Amino acid sequence: MHEDDMRNVRLALTISPLNGETPASIGSRLAARNGVRPRDLCSDTGMRWPFLCSGHPDQLALLADVGGLELEHLVLWSAQQVRTGHYRVGHTRSSTGVFRRTSSRVCPKCIEEVLGEMGRYGAHQLLEWNVLCLSGCERHETALLDLPSAATTHETYDVVAQVDLHRDLVKQAADRQQEYEATEFETYVRGRIYRGPQADWLSGLELTHLHGACMTLGAAICGAPLQHFSSYGQNQERQFCVEGLRVLSPGPESLLRCMEELKARSRSRRPYYSTDLGAFYHWLRAARERPELQGLVACVHAFAVRSYTMKPNRRVLGRAVPGVQRMSFDTARKQTGLGVALLKRLIGHVEGFSEAETTALTETTPGQLDRALKFWSGLCNLTAAAAALQVRPVQVKTLIDCGLLRSIKFGTALRYVYLEDLDRLTAAVSELPKVDNSKGYLPISQYCRENGIGLVRIIQLWQNGELEELVRSGGGGGLRSIHVPCKAGSVRTQQDLLGDLTPAETARYLQIGISSVRALRNAGFLQQIVRQNPDTTTTTLSSHKTAYGHSKPVT
Repeated sequence: MHEDDMRNVRLALTISPLNGETPASIGSRLAARNGVRPRDLCSDTGMRWPFLCSGHPDQLALLADVGGLELEHLVLWSAQQVRTGHYRVGHTRSSTGVFRRTSSRVCPKCIEEVLGEMGRYGAHQLLEWNVLCLSGCERHETALLDLPSAATTHETYDVVAQVDLHRDLVKQAADRQQEYEATEFETYVRGRIYRGPQADWLSGLELTHLHGACMTLGAAICGAPLQHFSSYGQNQERQFCVEGLRVLSPGPESLLRCMEELKARSRSRRPYYSTDLGAFYHWLRAARERPELQGLVACVHAFAVRSYTMKPNRRVLGRAVPGVQRMSFDTARKQTGLGVALLKRLIGHVEGFSEAETTALTETTPGQLDRALKFWSGLCNLTAAAAALQVRPVQVKTLIDCGLLRSIKFGTALRYVYLEDLDRLTAAVSELPKVDNSKGYLPISQYCRENGIGLVRIIQLWQNGELEELVRSGGGGGLRSIHVPCKAGSVRTQQDLLGDLTPAETARYLQIGISSVRALRNAGFLQQIVRQNPDTTTTTLSSHKTAYGHSKPVT
């Protein structure tokens, strides 16, 4: 028969295609309706069965002419190949990851129903049944049945013959009435197949990547260990997809919140993104080169860089890290030269963390570290403070106790003085009138010795405005450069006896030497107690009773 004549052939016995039915299924049913095999029907009408099953446009046009069918329907449900391993599935796309064009999956109840109504030529196959992430028939709420594979691919496409061959399997599956209820994810996928991608953040993903993203993220959310991921059954995987879709569909903000929750849920002493994100991260790392996944990649990359410690020259999902945004305390220790415990307490103090939060810190940020170091640079130890003021460390402690200097501790006995207070005190000294002729003045140390007044007490009186006319001489530095007028000898203050006295304070109070204090102690006139120095954790001696029998509380 001439080709032009074949195009005018119309079959007397035709069928009405079902919504979503594949051209191969239609060809198989037409052949059964006319009592021939699909290959014979195609040969008689000028078509080629293998090419028709593959969705070649010219073959679909011939099938439309022969069966009096709508070409648009045949083109839409033909699963035409876009590129190797990728197909157009209805109004969406998929790869062979979740789509099998040659799969023989049917709904047993659908088949039993149409066989009873039409006979053997009613057996059919819908394109959605070849999408592996759809587990059942939405209309009958029953699980799909995978028929055994035929000897050749093109025999598999002949759905009528396959149903005839496995009629008992189909009937048994229909009688079992295996219940199936479509999940939110499967309803979402069907919406894509029949109406196209939804207008959301996932619109650019094909079905394989949509399924992979939702299932692996859902597995991470449900706490499925990565090493056991392949052992989960179909029901668990369906639930994973529902959980993943719930997070991914709203957009990147929802995904970021979910990743924050996964990080907070981590039980590791030092959390890491590849562990916290589990199967989702490993799936994304394997598929990161796909153009349609770049939105997901950018979101996860930004989260990992912002939320986890990074080593220099690190790459996340194939992308360079623009700058370290989080670092381990080991890295911070190497950069600053400070111990980890001190760094934690500095950061905890500056950031206002509680003791528990400070102890639980496992990483820090450059911003936190900079603020902590800035605060640390404003402190000095007692020895450095004593050198700056030209006094002894014990006198620095007394200045702290009197409130003239502020100090802070970081979990140890050591106290650190604020440089701001030192600068204020030394600036006040530098503002005193300078005299070249010290006649009529005594250096503060000499004045204190001759008048039995502590140096710190003179400074306290001066700062409180109770002692004026102090001057400074250019011959010294710090507090020792202060000169006190000789006429200030009348200034005498009662020593505070509200606490125990050290041997030096007792000697000053009694206006005797320390050796005499020890002699009084040995004679039983003074009681000695042992106290632990809060700054050095060493023991010191305190006198509990004066030589005149005055009882004093312990300090």
